[in-house]
Amino acid sequence: MNYQLCPTCRGTRLKAEALAVTILGKNIYQASQLNVEQLLSWLDNFPVSSREQIIAAPILKEIKSRLTFLKAVGLDYLTQNRLAGSLAGGEAQRIRLASQIGTGLTGVLYVLDEPSIGLHPRDNERLLETLHTLRDLGNSVLVVEHDAETIERADYVIDLGPLAGTHGGEVIAFGTPIVGCTITLRPDLSVICICLLYTSDAADDLLSVDHGGRRIFTKQREHEAIVDNGS
Repeated sequence: MNYQLCPTCRGTRLKAEALAVTILGKNIYQASQLNVEQLLSWLDNFPVSSREQIIAAPILKEIKSRLTFLKAVGLDYLTQNRLAGSLAGGEAQRIRLASQIGTGLTGVLYVLDEPSIGLHPRDNERLLETLHTLRDLGNSVLVVEHDAETIERADYVIDLGPLAGTHGGEVIAFGTPIVGCTITLRPDLSVICICLLYTSDAADDLLSVDHGGRRIFTKQREHEAIVDNGS
């Protein structure tokens, strides 16, 4: 699909009458060009009288709530006029994730495919906190991941391998991650790890086995669990 700039609205997609209305020197299109962090700051300085507050308060609360959820999943750099087709898969997943947190639903199974893709490492902790928030609301979260930090924070892990494609698909290890264990990444192998977060307590009868400096978690089979770093 080819996009062409409209000579009338110049890409704002709004009539001149709508663009003529400004708040704090910005019309609605200019506000949509702000990223999540900037827009939250702009809304904090929103000028409303006591009378206008009655009308604006619930609207501002809803907007700030949605923006806060986007910030919580590491998307504070996105602008509101960003085209959906330009989003990476991980970004699109995290947008849907943020909207689900806002609904407050319980008893839902969420399945995520590598939500950490495109996420800066400094924001990974915020993403993990969001996933745990979904779990604590009474939901179950299934994550397909290669990220070691995500795997270590899971309630339960299923390690599939030993290689990719037709050479994989076997359960290499499964169980609860041992607190304080270290995962060594193996870039020469491709293994999928399925990380589970759920509301019930994890089983406590799992056996920790050490293979070549790598502790793994297994209940029945003492095979080496290997994790790919995605390269």
